[in-house]
Amino acid sequence: MRLARAFDAASMLLLTFLLVTSSVNDAAKRERRYLVFPPPDGTATKVQLVFGLGIPMEVEVSTIVGYVMKCNYNLPYNASYLSEPYVRYQRSTAAADAIDDDEAHSETGRALGRYEIYKMLQSAKPCLLRAICELAATPLNASRGLTAELMHIFLTPSTTTEAYADPADQEYLAAERIGRLGDSCTRAFPECPVNLLDYVSRLE
Repeated sequence: MRLARAFDAASMLLLTFLLVTSSVNDAAKRERRYLVFPPPDGTATKVQLVFGLGIPMEVEVSTIVGYVMKCNYNLPYNASYLSEPYVRYQRSTAAADAIDDDEAHSETGRALGRYEIYKMLQSAKPCLLRAICELAATPLNASRGLTAELMHIFLTPSTTTEAYADPADQEYLAAERIGRLGDSCTRAFPECPVNLLDYVSRLE
């Protein structure tokens, strides 16, 4: 009986010793911890918010027009990410400043310009030109809300003063001028048989 108790006590001590040494070894091998989000291994970790709205249209074919707005936000993976990237402290060196500036500029993206968006719609260029012309001839009622304002901004090239990405981009301003002068947009752009604005607006 006494031998069994001594064996139990010795095995308990040995087990406790093994557990303590294994936990010390685990602590030495433990990886660096991150708060909430994983580190971006080459790419930024982002959260996306997507808002969508589908509107059925009254045309012969069953059609729905959809509007989508997507917002991307980089997630913090380090406490220094939450501080301002352009704040410099007295101990910072010139080399470290240059690296920080490069990182700060690489994370901020550049917005697409008007003519870059128009170029994406290159396959529908005649209809885009006609829509610009038609909108200039009969502007949308601005009191109709956000959608009318966004369409006005998108289809009125003169609302921005950005430089042309290509000399051919002057066609968009020419289409707007044709509409403002009251010329026939149908004759000016015969390649497009339909007025796209008829699908989303009506004359009153």
